[in-house]
Amino acid sequence: MGGSAAARFDGNGHAATNELPETTTPVAVSTTVATVTGGAVGPSALPQAGATGTYTLGGVTIARSGDTQATQTDIVAGTRVTFRQTLGNTGNASNDFTRAVSGAPSGWTCTVNTIDGSDTLGTLTNPVTVAALTDSAFAVSCAMPFSAAGSTNVALTVTATPAGGSADTTTSTVTAVTAAGLPQLGSGDGSDATAPTSTNVTVGGNRGGNALFRLELLNGGPVDEAFILSGPAGTVFYLDLDGDGVIDPGEQTVTTTAALTPGQSVNLIAAVPVAAGSATGTSAAVFTATSTLDATRTRSVTDTLRVAGRSVTVTGSGGSRSATTPADGSFTLFVPGGWTGVTLDFTGAEIVTGVRVDGAATLATDALGSGVRPATLPVPAGAPRVVTLRSEE
Repeated sequence: MGGSAAARFDGNGHAATNELPETTTPVAVSTTVATVTGGAVGPSALPQAGATGTYTLGGVTIARSGDTQATQTDIVAGTRVTFRQTLGNTGNASNDFTRAVSGAPSGWTCTVNTIDGSDTLGTLTNPVTVAALTDSAFAVSCAMPFSAAGSTNVALTVTATPAGGSADTTTSTVTAVTAAGLPQLGSGDGSDATAPTSTNVTVGGNRGGNALFRLELLNGGPVDEAFILSGPAGTVFYLDLDGDGVIDPGEQTVTTTAALTPGQSVNLIAAVPVAAGSATGTSAAVFTATSTLDATRTRSVTDTLRVAGRSVTVTGSGGSRSATTPADGSFTLFVPGGWTGVTLDFTGAEIVTGVRVDGAATLATDALGSGVRPATLPVPAGAPRVVTLRSEE
């Protein structure tokens, strides 16, 4: 700081001015002001405490109080929460500041970012130069894992340190974290308007062929997720683009789905191979979808695979007739008229019910349950009759 002053020689001591030959001599004066270093960091727009009121960022309401701020909206695990922060340079000269965040639990990823007026985040590189007596806005943003569900009052310490000065801190708190919704996997009807159902579905398949299961997978979580698909050995999954339950030309196989947005679903067909030597009967067919973001986010559905190929024989006075059950376990035999002593036999030890003669039930209970084989089938003699049989486990 510079300036000037004038010194006058008072030759006679009268203190009067401008007496000749008295003279005035200019004297240079210089004053140096020391540089003051300081900074303050606090909630959005209020770096020096005294904060009040709320603001909303990313759909989350955040309340400011003094030198702290805290979320008022529950945060869903697997998503991100962002706080606006403000740094003030309280010094009398431009200075460089280093900003940091600490206190995040294990698995959380918290960063310091730039932020603009439309709440868009950018990369912040330390240190940042701030002019004297001006403020600088920035953000602290945290991505939380799905395992963060149930966390409460997580206090994040935000620090701003000026070059050559002392750090200042403020606290931003995540009040509560709730669990994210799980994926839904189940039987599908081809319509996105209805959710998958976990009701067990039985699908038949012939030996050496495939049993085709219609499935639907829905992303019940809060963020985009892709899912790994699995099923019985050898299962091949197809994208059922038109939801008709038929593998059409051009419908591709898939092992991992594309990323599904929250609430989005995809129709699938699971082709489960039936080995040539498979035993007749039923078995569980378990299908599973597992998130690529977190392997604990998984959902399964259990359906039933029925292997076709039971053999049934009806024997009477005129000989015998045999049939092999199709995939659904039902079959029809034509018994010639005039046969007497008609009996029924089955390969294996299956329960046989639902025998009908010309549409009328003639066997309501297990014909083979007594252990007597072959069992008598009450088919009347005379005109030809249509006998429809159905087996159940």
